[in-house]
Amino acid sequence: MMELKKQDITELILHISELVTHINLNTNHEAFMTHYGHTKQIDASVYVNGWKEDKYADFIISAYYDSSDYKENLEKIIEKLKSVK
Repeated sequence: MMELKKQDITELILHISELVTHINLNTNHEAFMTHYGHTKQIDASVYVNGWKEDKYADFIISAYYDSSDYKENLEKIIEKLKSVK
């Protein structure tokens, strides 16, 4: 991977982490982010009005960052998380 691409991916993943943290600290929703390093995948999920044992996430969105469209894929997660109010 080129150094610039690594930096770009790192910044996008950090932004996703910040948005998940923001949702958890500032809303009544619960957000999760999972990083699967071995498959170069990021998942983000949100439980509207909070997590409950018997409740499925209201949305789950995934992105792989080892493809040529990695930036678009990670930005889709960012936009979806930004839409959570």
